[in-house]
Parts: sequence; C-alpha cells; structure tokens
Amino acid sequence: MKRIPYGHQRIDQRDIDAVSAVLGSDWLTTGPQVEAFEEELAAYCGARHAVVTSSGTTALYGACNALGLAPGTEGVVPALTFAASATCLLSVGAKPAFVDIDPETGNIDPAAAEAAITPGTRVVIPVHFAGLPANLDALAEIAKRRQVAVLEDAAHALGASVGDEKVGGCAKSQMAIFSFHPVKAITTGEGGAVLTNDDHLAERVRTWRNHGIKRYPAQGSWYYEIESLGSNARLTDFACALGRAQLKTLDVRISERQGIAAAYDRLLDPFADHVIKPPKPPDGTRHAWHLYVIRFKDPSVREVVYREMQAAGIGVQVHYVPAHWHPVFKPFGAPPRGSLSNTEAWYEASLSLPIYPGLTYDDQVRVISVLKRSLEIASQETL
Repeated sequence: MKRIPYGHQRIDQRDIDAVSAVLGSDWLTTGPQVEAFEEELAAYCGARHAVVTSSGTTALYGACNALGLAPGTEGVVPALTFAASATCLLSVGAKPAFVDIDPETGNIDPAAAEAAITPGTRVVIPVHFAGLPANLDALAEIAKRRQVAVLEDAAHALGASVGDEKVGGCAKSQMAIFSFHPVKAITTGEGGAVLTNDDHLAERVRTWRNHGIKRYPAQGSWYYEIESLGSNARLTDFACALGRAQLKTLDVRISERQGIAAAYDRLLDPFADHVIKPPKPPDGTRHAWHLYVIRFKDPSVREVVYREMQAAGIGVQVHYVPAHWHPVFKPFGAPPRGSLSNTEAWYEASLSLPIYPGLTYDDQVRVISVLKRSLEIASQETL
C-alpha cells in the first residue's frame, strides 16, 4: 500500500513545459523569468515589490539585513516555529526574544509580544502558523506605538487573507516572506520571496541577494562595487518559470486544501473525547491550510500514535520542536524549558496529518482509520 506523506508537491504538464522552455532558452539565471515572477507575485498579493530568493530562509535573512538590524538589537519571535524565524536575527548579530503563543490558535500572543519589547527591540516577527493569519491588527498597533517594525513570516500562508487583505500585501507590516519549498502552496523546488511596499527596503534586499553589488554605469557598463556584505541568494529563471506556472493555480490549490481540512473535520467528529481539531479561522479570514495539526487531549499517547502511523505508511509529522529548546539559541539568552507553557503544551500534544492537493478522500479515510487503530494501541500501552 502506498505511503502517504504529510505534504507533497503537485507538478503538472504545464509546469514541466514552462521549465523546459526556459532550459532551452539563453537565460538560466538573472533573466526575464525572475522579474516576471516577482511582478506577478506582487500583483497577486497586492504589494508594491516582491524580491525572490533562493529559499524562505534566505528571504528572512535578506529582510533582516534590509531592516538594518545589527549587533545589540533584538527581535520578538514566537517559540512555535521553525528555527529560521529566529536564526535570521542571529545572521545579522541581533538576538531573538522568544515569546509564547495563543493556546487557541498557535500564533504569537500579542500581549506576550508587547511584554518582550525592550529599548533594543527593532522588529516583531509573527508567524502565520499552519496558514492561519496571525492577529496583525493587534501587532501593528503595538508595533506603531512602540516604534518597531513588523516582519511577517508567512512561509505557511501564501493564499491566506483577512477580509480583502491578502497575506503578503504588507498592509500592516513593513515586510513579509514566503517559502516555495515543495510542501508549500506553490513550489519552485527551493525558493522564497520578500514582499514590501517600501522602495528602499526592496532595493536593499535586491542588493543583498546579489553579493551587495552596486553598479555604476557612468564609470563603465562593467563597473560595480560591493558596498555591503551580501550573499548569493538568487533564484534561477527555470525555478521562477515553475513558480509562475504554479501561481496561476494557487487559488485552486488553496480551495483543495480547504476541502481536505473540512473533510478531516467531519471524519474526526467521533474522536471528540481524544482529539482537538485545528482552530477554525474567524469569519472573513481565509486559512491557507499548509498544515492540519491535531492535538491530543492526553499528550502521553502522541509518541505511540506517531510510531504506529509511521509504521502503517502514514507520514505524520510534528510541528515544531519549540525553537527556544535548540542549543544554538542558548548563548543568546533563550528561555529555559518549561518557561513558555503554551508553546510547550502545544508541541507535546500535537500531530500534523497529511494535507496537500491530490490527497484523496479515500486517503483521508485511511489516515483516520490508522489514527483510530493507533489510539487503541496507545490506550493499551499507556495503561
């Protein structure tokens, strides 16, 4: 019986044709597909600029560089996230201040975020966990009042929206980043993007992405100087061609994810004594459903359920090991284990079920059947 992963890319013939056309062209990188993808992505999100990068991680690194973060400064980050949401701060010499989450949504708790702001704080980095938009109304008000920037880690949330505002439009932030890893809503193989409405920030990211190079045509078309420390974080033209093709079907992909999430909700109704379903989005909010994360009312069953489901070919996953637990952050004052109770309780009880376009209803029925059997085994082992 086939293995069902927790996430998977969808590639169709139009994607293949788009990439093949570029592979037969004169430009494999720094060519016209890059600018075209940036323009189309910015237009979709309603932002002035999109700057594509080699990954979501490099998008975060470039954004922190553009914001001028430096040694001695701080950024506020939720602890329920992948480490890159915080290592981006280390990359510029700043340090993360980890804060707790709202236990109902998994997103950053605005009150905790404000409490963590110090005179050295320069940015708050909300994560739209699982594709559910964070409370940017509250965070933007706090950021304006406390004079700090907001950088959205929207790696999970391309296609999400609140009212008429799409995530990535930066209506309530200075910058937002996306990831185009294969398990995300659209993919470029690897890839990412920084979106902003600020011309200066966009130019700083573009410069950083290309080694910090500034060109001076008046001194010769070949002449350039490296004025700041940058990186090679460029995205290839064939990757951008794939991204352009996938972007055309993004809304269909999100609708499919919404349908899968709704089916899981129904299939999990009989498990109300054991399982907490993911939070529903508020009215007027579009959830991107990058992840479908359940939580167990008895966290002690999680290890057995994970083991049994993996053994049965269901690629469940756990998102995430609390970021403040990682040893890399210890020298920078990360809070000790046990100090961020909502994050740690979420981690200890959570399990991500498979969700991706192409997952069939029969696949979902199999997932839930294996979950049921695994819970039965867990109940015996934990007696």
